[in-house]
Amino acid sequence: MVYLLTDDDLQVFQYQQLTVLRNSLIEHLLTLPNPPDDWAVLEPVLIPQIRLLRSLGFVELQHLKRMIEALHFIPGLLGQAWVIKLLKSPAKKESISKQLQLFAQRQYQANKGDDCAS
Repeated sequence: MVYLLTDDDLQVFQYQQLTVLRNSLIEHLLTLPNPPDDWAVLEPVLIPQIRLLRSLGFVELQHLKRMIEALHFIPGLLGQAWVIKLLKSPAKKESISKQLQLFAQRQYQANKGDDCAS
């Protein structure tokens, strides 16, 4: 038996894949400190972040989770000069996402420590 997929079928599949991706990223965000608690606030931030990251070549779920986590801790991270340089480098996306995730986690912990000391 032969199945013929129409353009509409392919669009539905793509939409379903993006929905699963978005939901996986939301689930990951909910495991982090200070998780977002309002979809109306999260959606206008998360959806453009996903689009931007995918356009930068971060298409694997694990890489996206790391990058979204880094952006959760440091929202303006992608605008920093050293990050822009890193994103333009030939480094693998896995390496970049791990590096930025680790940097953001360390910054968060340092800021958390500063808040406790105050």
